[in-house]
Amino acid sequence: MEGHFSPHLNATMFQIIGQRVTAGSDQIGLFYPRRGGGLRVGGVRFKDVVFQRPSQVEGTRCEVVNVRLAKALSKARKSKSPVWAPIASSLEFFLLGHAEVPELDWESCIMLSAMAFERLLEPALASAQGVAEALAGLWAPYASRTLAQAKRVKPDHRPEYAKVQPEWPLHRKWMKEFYEARSSRAHRGPKSDFSRNWRSWQHIVIAAFIFPLTVKLKLANSNLYQLTAREKGACGALDRLLDSHWGKGWEKDPEWSKILSMAEAEREWLRIIEEVYDETIRKGEHGS
Repeated sequence: MEGHFSPHLNATMFQIIGQRVTAGSDQIGLFYPRRGGGLRVGGVRFKDVVFQRPSQVEGTRCEVVNVRLAKALSKARKSKSPVWAPIASSLEFFLLGHAEVPELDWESCIMLSAMAFERLLEPALASAQGVAEALAGLWAPYASRTLAQAKRVKPDHRPEYAKVQPEWPLHRKWMKEFYEARSSRAHRGPKSDFSRNWRSWQHIVIAAFIFPLTVKLKLANSNLYQLTAREKGACGALDRLLDSHWGKGWEKDPEWSKILSMAEAEREWLRIIEEVYDETIRKGEHGS
């Protein structure tokens, strides 16, 4: 997928910006968000304003706003739910790490994104092991493939991991490597000391896919959000996605789309079957 546009990479650049306009007026008041507040500029006419579309939007898409998620986040904030603080503190790192700005290279994006996960997951131990364990705990209901079952993902070479890692779900191994890459960047450590099943750009794609689902899982655990059938399918597909082929340019497409589509469709069909079954049972009870 390297060199190809991906909505998982630059979707965070789409942020809602509101401008107040007076009906019947040919003027507009512009507001520019800035650190610690913002700058408002008045006396500007519509004809003098040109909104430039960022070049990064080409080849990608902006999905429909998830209203249910927005309401869940609003409820978490207003009720001062314990889940709100880690979500709020993680967002700024995630948005910056995945904004696809030219000033940040892959390694810097990984560092920021990993910091977002650390804030979000609140691990007992702030280390690669600790964050990986926290992710595995939250995603436990959707673990579907271990390292022992993996086709492409290999365990660490270090002896202390040789006996335990084969039983890890793949997403735990990914998070360990992801956080190790963060530490390598933050502390300028040698990458050769860390296991590397995924390349830097692949880490960013994976992180962008996992982060929103992790937020939803935390909200769901607090009874603030209910995952849809397709979201459950996406969660269940994660380990298979991590063990999939990333494609080879025009010669071979990545397996992600096929795996994800099938997993989401399976969950959707299961939901429909369950609804029909429940409706049949209710009608039978009513008839008797």
